[in-house]
Amino acid sequence: MKKRRFRIWLLLSCLWLVLIFGHSSMPAAASNAESLGFLAVVQTIFPWMTHHLLRKLGHFTEFAVLGVFVTATFRNAKNFTLFKPLGLCLFTAVCDETLQLFIAGRSG
Repeated sequence: MKKRRFRIWLLLSCLWLVLIFGHSSMPAAASNAESLGFLAVVQTIFPWMTHHLLRKLGHFTEFAVLGVFVTATFRNAKNFTLFKPLGLCLFTAVCDETLQLFIAGRSG
């Protein structure tokens, strides 16, 4: 059962990483259009929401979810510490920001 749980969480972590890097690979115009469309929906519930705040919350949320997935993946390891998933997520964030330096209209 532990192996099955590990594999499920690992798969979720990997899929989430693909989602993060997929969004980071989008040119600025496409990313902007996607978030503006989502903003229109969100503003029906939260009229005070701004585009800048929505993008920052989205960035925070995607890495928070990654943290949960990675922590759940490795929580049953013999030498588990929170520094391991934290380090992996930090490494992912650095790679994500570096990737954006090479995408049209984006910055890290």
